[in-house]
Amino acid sequence: MKNPEIDIKKYEAYFHDGSVENLDIINNNIIIIIESAELEDWENEDNIPLQPKFHSIRGKLNLIGFSNLKIDGEEAIIDEIIKNHKGTILDLEFHENAVLLNVEWHANRAVFQIIECNVIRYFFENIPSLVFSGDEDFDDEGRYIGPKIGA
Repeated sequence: MKNPEIDIKKYEAYFHDGSVENLDIINNNIIIIIESAELEDWENEDNIPLQPKFHSIRGKLNLIGFSNLKIDGEEAIIDEIIKNHKGTILDLEFHENAVLLNVEWHANRAVFQIIECNVIRYFFENIPSLVFSGDEDFDDEGRYIGPKIGA
């Protein structure tokens, strides 16, 4: 069953202080696993299924056919995007054929990147049941006991 797409532009402000779980580049597409900050029930105008424990929008942001990649305002190549690290979203903006992601990566040290690119199209797959690495639960002795309840 395909995950429902939502009008992510309508909710872009809720991704400020949200998180990036992963970023991957496949061919000419960028796939970003992201989560918004918490939404109150009244803010969820479209009754989007939310991640139950954190009341957030969680899923896959697909940037299809990206070009004109810039990092921190400078032309960049794909290898300059930090991948395989978690981060905090400082800003996320959607324009007709472009996306801007300002993120603080949590690598060995904090690294800030403003990633901008043109896209043929973008869409967001809402996956509220997607498990993030921080969703795991541990007992008092530090032993892994499974996903947190409600995560």
